[in-house]
Amino acid sequence: MATASRREAREASAQAADRHRAQTALPVTRGVGRPCRAAVRRLATVGVPCGKPPGRRPPAASRPDADRHGMGLIEILIAIACFLTTVLPIMHMFSFTIENSKVLYARAVVHSAISEMATQLQSLAVAEIPADDYDLTGIRSGPVTLVTGNPHTRIDLSPLPDGYFRTLRVSDLPDRPGKVIRLGVIVLDQPRADLELSFTFVTHQGGR
Repeated sequence: MATASRREAREASAQAADRHRAQTALPVTRGVGRPCRAAVRRLATVGVPCGKPPGRRPPAASRPDADRHGMGLIEILIAIACFLTTVLPIMHMFSFTIENSKVLYARAVVHSAISEMATQLQSLAVAEIPADDYDLTGIRSGPVTLVTGNPHTRIDLSPLPDGYFRTLRVSDLPDRPGKVIRLGVIVLDQPRADLELSFTFVTHQGGR
């Protein structure tokens, strides 16, 4: 009697296990191997996820969007280096051209100012001009009398741009009568354009 009771208990337990497996298994429709909607709804109510079973995320190399990424730090640095290598010589060329044009303009103004003074000094009584350094930095333009009260030592100066200053130095010739006159122009913002020229005037009879 006890043996029959144990056998019935085992059969009941096996039937209960079979029913449980049948309830939790996903029914297959038309032999395709896909779960039916009723089974999906039943599993969703008990918190069983549908679709692919949980697992590790595939590596980046195997994902289809792995090749769609932005530029890295190395690529950005290489791009900046190439850009600077291309642009810097062009900028240097333009700055060099602009600087040279400023120097050429300054030299043209300097040569014109010195030629103007030299031309006027040739018609003056050079022998009457004493040896000295004449300060012309404060004189922008207009008539200038080198010897006070002597109209034969007067020169007329044309206006110069701001930052340009004339210089005048007169010295005696050591071996014969005459004067050495040094004319110069100083440019404050373009030192390469500074210029000083010497002119020798030999004094003959009559003071010229």
